Amino acid sequence: MHRRAALEALGAKYCLCAEYDYLSSSIILERWLRYFIAPNDEFLAELISSLRLRECKNFEEAVKEVDRGDSRIALLSAGRSLVSDRNWNVLQVYDAVGKIDLLCKKYRIELEFTPESFKFELFTSESVYLLYPEKLAKENVLEIARESKVFPCKTTRHIVPIRPMGLYFPLDLLRESSKEKCSKELERIVNSSKIELEDREIWYEGRRYSEPLAIFRREK
Repeated sequence: MHRRAALEALGAKYCLCAEYDYLSSSIILERWLRYFIAPNDEFLAELISSLRLRECKNFEEAVKEVDRGDSRIALLSAGRSLVSDRNWNVLQVYDAVGKIDLLCKKYRIELEFTPESFKFELFTSESVYLLYPEKLAKENVLEIARESKVFPCKTTRHIVPIRPMGLYFPLDLLRESSKEKCSKELERIVNSSKIELEDREIWYEGRRYSEPLAIFRREK
């Protein structure tokens, strides 16, 4: 959805899509979680105030509160954990996450991301703070799409049965040509490429993928 918004901003009339049955159980929806390393006290105070957070016993209990729906978002660390009492809906929660991104820019706090399945690997130091919002459902993603909106960048993490990569389609064609010309160029690229299948949990162009990749390599 962010790539489509970026293409529209660049003047593209078309975009390439890999089509899946989104509601199928083969499409897994996860969250990207944000974390901060050694944030300053002023940043933490404004973050805690804006989210109306209260102290919680520990990060394990805070995670349980969010997962049960008793709280909507938590701020977690090895030494201190907090949860919100606000009665938000899920879209309001992620709107607040987007505002936290802006708060990081204001205080020049470096924002890091981790898949939700890796969250407990972070709690080795009291200086690491993890933002833990409530879980998203596919219906929430569809609702946002129907309204022509986007979640904050790096919110959803989708794991698909196989992910095509490496097509490198010319941007100029997406901006200036017809759908027929785009289709012909895509056919040419596919026919002139060798497909390499890579297993899951590999790094490709600086990003780790949890699903198998179908990488299109141009034949010389």
